[in-house]
Amino acid sequence: MVVARSTTSSPVPQPTDEMVFILEQQLMNTLFRATLAAGNNSVCLSQQRGNRRFGLFCLFYLLTIHPALADSFLARMEQATPARRVVLLLNYFDTCQAVTQHQPYAFRLLDHLRELGQQTHDEQLLRYVGFTRDTFAKHQQTNVQNASLFLAVSQRAAEANDPQIAAVCQHFAGQYYFLNEEYGKAFEQLLAANKAFRRIGYDRVPEISRYLYELAFNYYHFRDYKKVIGC
Repeated sequence: MVVARSTTSSPVPQPTDEMVFILEQQLMNTLFRATLAAGNNSVCLSQQRGNRRFGLFCLFYLLTIHPALADSFLARMEQATPARRVVLLLNYFDTCQAVTQHQPYAFRLLDHLRELGQQTHDEQLLRYVGFTRDTFAKHQQTNVQNASLFLAVSQRAAEANDPQIAAVCQHFAGQYYFLNEEYGKAFEQLLAANKAFRRIGYDRVPEISRYLYELAFNYYHFRDYKKVIGC
């Protein structure tokens, strides 16, 4: 028996904005690693061939691909809601190696984001841009140094009457203590941060799902399942 084939094709699923954003970051990270690898190879080849190929590659990367991806990120930030902007900002500056390993570029991008915040009167974005700049040194320091850095920024935020940034900094300080296996200090900061988040209102804290997940995961590390569920 011959079965007739359907002439209607299944609709092709369209990529979501989140998928496109992730792919762009992966592409940028791949290209950035390739640039570093080319730089390392150029050291070995410098006496024989010079750095011409590496220089051309860097020039192409910096003048074409890198700005294009940055412009894509800025365009996405412009279109996002205020709460979504904070999520995109924190994710980008945590995962994009072209940013985490290149401070001058990162700070130029933060300048553009500050301008966006001023133009759109997005006070929350402005606060998180300042937070990102103040804690950028975390990419070059030890866990203990990072914990101290975030506690110092938390103190300044509290003095500036910004309890949300202060609590976010406490949370990250707790995470760095946890990574350093200083669990007493870690939970002291994590629980203080969570208490502040509750006081502010979970629904008013961008990325609250991340903070609650990390707190629950830390409890899970010690098999404290009741507290995992409680988070």
